[in-house]
Amino acid sequence: MEEDSIERFLGVGRQVMVEFLALPGDSKRIRCRILGWDKASYVLIDCPSGVLKTSDLVRGEPCIARLLYDGDICGFRTKLVDAGAKTCPQFRLGWPEEVEILSLRRYERVKVAAPCLVEAPKGGILRVEIHDLSVGGCGIHADKALPVGGEVRLSLRVEYGVFLQSVKAIVKNVTKIGERFDIGLQFVDPDETLRNDLEFFIAARIDGARESRAGARRVLLIGEDVMKQDTLRERLESQGATVAAAGSLVDAFHLVRSWGPDAVVVDARVSELKGVEVCRILREARGCERLPTIVFDEQRRQAHEEEGEKNWVSRYCSGLESVVNAFEELSSDPSRLL
Repeated sequence: MEEDSIERFLGVGRQVMVEFLALPGDSKRIRCRILGWDKASYVLIDCPSGVLKTSDLVRGEPCIARLLYDGDICGFRTKLVDAGAKTCPQFRLGWPEEVEILSLRRYERVKVAAPCLVEAPKGGILRVEIHDLSVGGCGIHADKALPVGGEVRLSLRVEYGVFLQSVKAIVKNVTKIGERFDIGLQFVDPDETLRNDLEFFIAARIDGARESRAGARRVLLIGEDVMKQDTLRERLESQGATVAAAGSLVDAFHLVRSWGPDAVVVDARVSELKGVEVCRILREARGCERLPTIVFDEQRRQAHEEEGEKNWVSRYCSGLESVVNAFEELSSDPSRLL
């Protein structure tokens, strides 16, 4: 990439998320601003006071910088040139050789698992869990339903210093999932600061997830037979999969939202539901319309030819090896299971 084209991404005052790859946990991600740059030499970064201990940084340490430019995620890999002193919380990053761009869809949604407070006009304060978030709204899990069309206010704190305080929202839809409710909320006239914060958070999450999951394959097992799940887990993990298990539909729905599997393997029955019903519920959920679903039916208890099942089930498997084969198909070409 030409140096002149790199400069356009580095606007003074622009927010940037710097991730130091060698630091542990959340402490490695620091929300900062660009102070300036010396072309082909370095980018000067201003760090909020008290957020970063410069003593933790080592010259030459690798890092990734992410920012928003014209609605797209932009990122570049670089190294720490030097760190500031305690009285001067600034540091310099090496000049980027290339900036990678990833386009965002309007109202891109990311999976989130965080506690949230919802203030309803007649329902008091509800403690719920948010499971996805976009600039336009969010989805929550709650023990109590809210009236569609009703107005609420919600408050929560997520990663990267983003804090939503008493944000007004409208209840758009309510779906009962087991004993809980999945509720979709739409934000009402979010101000520019909130929109910028949400866009920045979403961009950082999407780009970070894209890098960490490159080549990764996640499979969610849904069923009540622990021995069967253990056998499936062992076989799938031997093929390079990362496997999680859910013993109920509520747990499964939570993991689909928060963990983001590449495919789900559903036992022929989960409690009183057929496997195909579980697949239908998952596929009808917002954002899961193209989630590959495999029903594991050892005893062929279901009539697989029932009209309409093809809309919900990607593949029926009657044996362990056929599940593994379906998974390998998914790994090589996900579209073959859709």
